[in-house]
Amino acid sequence: MGLALPQLSITMIGTFKAKVQGRKVSLATRKSSAILACLALSEGMEISRERLVGLLWSEVEADKARASLRQAIYELRDALAHAGFAGLETEKHAIRLHGCTIETDITDIVASASIGEVDLQILQRSSVLDEFLSPLESVDPAFQAWVVARRRSFEDALTGHYETSLSKDQLPAIQKEQLARALCAVDPTNEVGVRMLMSARFEQGDTAGALNAYKGLWDLLDEEYDTEPSRQTQDLLVRIKLAQEEGDSLPNDTPDGAPVAKALLKAGSADRVSKRATPRTRLVISIAPFDLSGVPQAQQYMVNGFRRDLLSSLVRFREWAIREGGSGTSNSTTSEEYAIEASAFAQGDGIRLALMLRDSASGVYLWSERFLIASDQWLEVQQSIVRRLAAVLNVQVSSGRLASAVDDSSLDVTAYDQWLRGQSDVFSWNPVRWQMGLDAMRALTRDCPSFSPGFSTVSQMLNTIQFVQVGHIRTPSNLAESIEHGLEAVRLDPVDSRGHLALGWAYAMAGQHERAAVHHDLAIDLNDNDPWTLMSGAWGASCDLRHNVALKRAQLALELSVAPTPLQLLYWAHISFARGDYQACVDVDSSVWRNLPSSKGWYVAALGNLGRDEEAKVAFEDFAINVRNSWVKGPPPDNHAVGQWFLKLFPFAKEEPWLALRDGLSRVGIDLGSAQFGLDHS
Repeated sequence: MGLALPQLSITMIGTFKAKVQGRKVSLATRKSSAILACLALSEGMEISRERLVGLLWSEVEADKARASLRQAIYELRDALAHAGFAGLETEKHAIRLHGCTIETDITDIVASASIGEVDLQILQRSSVLDEFLSPLESVDPAFQAWVVARRRSFEDALTGHYETSLSKDQLPAIQKEQLARALCAVDPTNEVGVRMLMSARFEQGDTAGALNAYKGLWDLLDEEYDTEPSRQTQDLLVRIKLAQEEGDSLPNDTPDGAPVAKALLKAGSADRVSKRATPRTRLVISIAPFDLSGVPQAQQYMVNGFRRDLLSSLVRFREWAIREGGSGTSNSTTSEEYAIEASAFAQGDGIRLALMLRDSASGVYLWSERFLIASDQWLEVQQSIVRRLAAVLNVQVSSGRLASAVDDSSLDVTAYDQWLRGQSDVFSWNPVRWQMGLDAMRALTRDCPSFSPGFSTVSQMLNTIQFVQVGHIRTPSNLAESIEHGLEAVRLDPVDSRGHLALGWAYAMAGQHERAAVHHDLAIDLNDNDPWTLMSGAWGASCDLRHNVALKRAQLALELSVAPTPLQLLYWAHISFARGDYQACVDVDSSVWRNLPSSKGWYVAALGNLGRDEEAKVAFEDFAINVRNSWVKGPPPDNHAVGQWFLKLFPFAKEEPWLALRDGLSRVGIDLGSAQFGLDHS
């Protein structure tokens, strides 16, 4: 019989503590504590050194950061050894915990919830998740973002488990009350939890307790979110009050023999939990381009910006999937599809937006409403639209989750309006307008130095400059400016996925792939339901040759997209090529190769690597013509220069996929033997 492995027990809620077989681990610094937390929550209890550098020393020069990491690892190993554990293993690129079992309070809470039980900490502490690693989160902005992302992940897991347990039939009232209290503790604005708590107390004869639960929700929504409980919750309150007025004692059963609370829940639709608890049913919402015929050209930027922002808000809710650009009926037998249609009309200084929601299967219009959108009403209108959608589709969206999903950057009205105007130029992909947009964004960062989206957009634009201004060569100053703006975006708003995504690509373009991976991963952790974030992060992992990670992210992005955009399919082709699946690259719909002049080079190289040389030659001619027609620097290039330019565009960490690109292109008859691996930063 083998010896039992030593147990490492870690407390992550409140004061951070660690013990080995009951013996305290005395950690000297918060950084060493943060390293242990990362190890304990990482798959296989292993994490790369570069990821730790990116998480804990994101604002420190690389050599100094690595030296600080070595010191922190030494402190951690020494502390564990003094407690009787010698299983911290270090290698050149990674560290791991070996030869032990790990127990953490937060994972124990989630494990209990998964089997329908409630850990007492949930009920005994007022804000368990807010206390998760709270003493450590300020050690670095990147680590703070990681902690926030973990909190959201745990919140989603606990909410899903508690809602699933509450949806079961014949649940004893006392167990129902405990689960409902736990759900409300995780998210006090979750009205499913509040309604279940009201009904459980009512079922046990505690009418005053049921009314107090409602009052607590009302006060919270009024004070924090300036709103009121939903119709279902108010209806349940009315039924409880009516039952109270009928006499001093409450009946235990309804005429059909069901508990009173069960009948009330059914009547009030209170037992309809989030549809994510029913995985076979998937809501799909399609959003076609808005009709702008009633809006002058000078104001169309506002409508287009609002639509993009609404999309970015809606994709953060797991209760539905978003189909962008069309309103067809889903082919999936497990989906219900609805279409949002919108028309815009100018009205004074603002825009009057008419929205309609249609059931795609029946063609019946379920809801219509008009909204006045102006910069100072942006947030309010978005929240109103999400609430109305949720109500019509009978989906629970708590006020807390709504507030975290809908951006509040519109509170800076002037900055937001300038940002929207610049965005209209950014998304034009026209080199002249694009440069105007970049100049406007740079001015915005000078005029509004606390507005994070401006900095992330400048960084994003500098990362893509060579794709828009075909023939442009990135310079060291471009790289430095992109990283600088990405860092500032993350500093200003550590939990905005856009900043981390932009900073990740800035590091990738500079050849700092380990740091790039940290911020790509953080962007996905913070916004893992956004298909664009997932696909961009997948392409980032592919450039870093993390092919399994890239494939998993890309497949999830396509699944969530329902109807992928051309740019998403283009990235899928890149990812397929990088992992050696040339046929999958070739099989991508031919229309996507027209999305950017540089894109068809992948198709050409894939054909070449498949031995389809004649097709590759024909495709290359079309590719070269598109590049020459879009060239902005000097005279149009010949075929050899086109190939050389293409090979300098993409930030691969290692040579393998780059060599495959070079060899595939060479099959069309151009000599690329002199091409050098690596981005051109001359």
